[in-house]
Amino acid sequence: KTFEYNPYFEPKLERYVNSKGETVESRTKYTSDLDYSTLVSKYMISLPVQNEETINGKVRNGSIMKYNNDGKLSESYNTNNTSSPIQYATASSIPSYYERNKVFEYDPDYKNIRSVLLENATPTVYLWSYKGQYPVAEIKNASYAAVEAALGGAGVVEAFRKSFPTESQLSNFLSTLRTALPEAQVNTYAYKSLYGMSNQTDAKGQTSSFDYDGFQRLKYIKDQNGNIMKANEYHYKP
Repeated sequence: KTFEYNPYFEPKLERYVNSKGETVESRTKYTSDLDYSTLVSKYMISLPVQNEETINGKVRNGSIMKYNNDGKLSESYNTNNTSSPIQYATASSIPSYYERNKVFEYDPDYKNIRSVLLENATPTVYLWSYKGQYPVAEIKNASYAAVEAALGGAGVVEAFRKSFPTESQLSNFLSTLRTALPEAQVNTYAYKSLYGMSNQTDAKGQTSSFDYDGFQRLKYIKDQNGNIMKANEYHYKP
């Protein structure tokens, strides 16, 4: 194999000959290679924007990632088209043989992921709380607008995101999702300050709990009946 690197010492080309005698090339481009001037000014020069593999000069597979001005992934594309490669030089000029497969949306304040929209598939929505620190719900097969409406509107969801709820407050707030959105798959999560996740409830309504020791280390994972599913032990060597 042979390798080539860009001026920032990032790998940009890997080339080898396979067992069939075919020349295989894998090329990677980064934000520094395209017109991502805002990200480059923030020294975000190493985010991969394209990876494309060719065999004897024909594209075998590839992926493209687009980013917003915060360096967050905004769209992704892929291809399995066997065609001649087209130069990808600007972020907005996606080669014609690529198809978009995901769109990512974020909340404007905390920049947390808010929804993932799959082309021709069901969306996934994420709710956050604890002052935007932790995700508290993953809702599949529902739009963000539908989730907001089920919880009382955008203002209510925004206030909840900025709050630091108790477990009971969190449970009461999210409980309406399963009844108001019967076609959705809802997973919810609660956290204990300074420790980590305290419980999670899956789409079937079954809750697992997490216990910690005095050193804030995970000790037990229990099922909905309190049975220990996993136990951790910690030992120190003198």
